[in-house]
Amino acid sequence: MSILLPSGSRSTSRAPSRDYLSPGEALDRLLADPTFIQQLAANPRARWTGADLAWDDERWTMELRLQDPDEALVATIDAITGAVTDIQLIARDPES
Repeated sequence: MSILLPSGSRSTSRAPSRDYLSPGEALDRLLADPTFIQQLAANPRARWTGADLAWDDERWTMELRLQDPDEALVATIDAITGAVTDIQLIARDPES
């Protein structure tokens, strides 16, 4: 499976060497989550303006930026258990 992100996307995906999920494994877990898939289906690719995958405190956070209105789909994946622990659609500042 390949994941295509809009231009302007970036990944800050350096995890420590402990047995954590890799960035690809984290995205695989996210794409297997029915709630995340429902959110993707509700927000067509034409709305996507960029995405980031970031490492912080033993978790991966993926942010998919959306336009019209300016929102972000933010999901958190536990890097040890692989559980998707949070998915939110939030309003965002269009200047950020």
